[in-house]
Amino acid sequence: MKQKEHNKNGFSLIEVMVSLALFSIVMMVAVGAFLSIIDANRKAQALQTSIDNAFFAFEHITRLIRTGTTYDCESFGTLDTHNCSGGSEFQFLDDTGRTIRIQLAGGTIQQQTRETSGSWGNWFSLTAPDLNVESLIFHVTDSDPQSSGNSVQPTVTLVIAGIVNEGKKTETEIQLQTTVVQRVLDL
Repeated sequence: MKQKEHNKNGFSLIEVMVSLALFSIVMMVAVGAFLSIIDANRKAQALQTSIDNAFFAFEHITRLIRTGTTYDCESFGTLDTHNCSGGSEFQFLDDTGRTIRIQLAGGTIQQQTRETSGSWGNWFSLTAPDLNVESLIFHVTDSDPQSSGNSVQPTVTLVIAGIVNEGKKTETEIQLQTTVVQRVLDL
């Protein structure tokens, strides 16, 4: 007797099930990788925003110091010229004659302003809450007036260190430092 030959034009049920299982595994891996990339991108954007905020505050302070005069980081109350190394509070006159105070309080850098003939305004924060500033240090040199024999412009070195909290599990340490030379001639 002769056997009939069967045409194999389709897939068997087992072949279809195996191919669907492989496809499902590949798609789960691909979707997981895609979600991980999206999460990493979100964290990177949050970190960049926090660092941009820190740079903005840093640049704001240096711009004020560069055009200011009568630097003091040792004794508040009387605005007098002092050199200091490692002061955490800083006071000076800006280019309009207002007295500016900058300090670290509660993990944020804060600024307070007093008009030439007025009282002190409120403290306001220069940094965002997601940046926890751990140290703010001012080093002031050559701040004695030129009339007392000093022939060098005052120099302020500003050092900021902190932690950016861009997520519950992720923290990034940042450290910024710059040196500012007074722009106004102190004659």
